[in-house]
Amino acid sequence: MRFDDPISLLSTYAVALHGLRSHGVIRSFNSPVGDIAEWMVSKKLQLTLTPMSNRSHDATDASGARYQIKARWCPSRNRSMQLGAVRDLFSNPFEFLVAVVFDGDFMVDYAAVIPLSIVQQRSRYVARTNSHRLNFPRSVLRLPGVRDITAELQTWPPTAAEARALAAFESMRT
Repeated sequence: MRFDDPISLLSTYAVALHGLRSHGVIRSFNSPVGDIAEWMVSKKLQLTLTPMSNRSHDATDASGARYQIKARWCPSRNRSMQLGAVRDLFSNPFEFLVAVVFDGDFMVDYAAVIPLSIVQQRSRYVARTNSHRLNFPRSVLRLPGVRDITAELQTWPPTAAEARALAAFESMRT
């Protein structure tokens, strides 16, 4: 692979997206950050993903509780912790929001399960998008009622193929 050729990089990106989709990791060809978080969280927390067209929540647990899953990838100095838009927040569209922050190598930096009431208290309304935005700094992990799931997601055991891919990636970086 050539890192100095944009066409080669785009082709590699396309191959990666197709591969991730074939393994069920992503469900669309939009930015894969949200899909990767949904896949990882659903597997680790044993949640069932809802159909993609569902706007109010992304997954449910065995008792029927609804979860919205949001993620942020921080590959550079931009350390904004603003998560994606949450629509219809005060119609109680979910019981919990799962927030995940990935570092530049897509490793989980930190993550939490946040009750809806805290999301409602800490979000701000954005008129331009008719939605609410939540900032997710690390300090949210210490709020009463928030469940820190960082360790659970960081200990995600890679499959043999993932371990080989990670090793190949690391060898390219050195």
